[in-house]
Amino acid sequence: KSQAQSPVLSGSLMATTFPEVLGADISKLLIHKDVQTRKEAGRELEQRVRKALLEPVRGSTEVQEILDTLKKDYIESTSGHYKKGGLIGFAAVAIGLEGEIHKYLGQLIISVHYLFKDEDPRVR
Repeated sequence: KSQAQSPVLSGSLMATTFPEVLGADISKLLIHKDVQTRKEAGRELEQRVRKALLEPVRGSTEVQEILDTLKKDYIESTSGHYKKGGLIGFAAVAIGLEGEIHKYLGQLIISVHYLFKDEDPRVR
């Protein structure tokens, strides 16, 4: 039996899908081996979320796209570096949302809870 690989997890598609939403710099930095580098990406993402919230019409759509991308391309990845980057990304989004976090809290909790079951203790 051959198993079809999810397009989200396929390496070639990952390189072309999430940089469009997060930006190439943030996408690269979130998966870096160095935790400080991943944190820097988180700070940039936090600022991007804050800026998005200043635009009432497009802002919530952009935040939703960021959350969807972090979940599909990072949290659900098979790579520990991607998962850890996704967690930092989710934390950055949560901080950037400030008073608007209640609108996205369910998504944040479900995705983070998903990783409590991860095999890698460094991800858990």
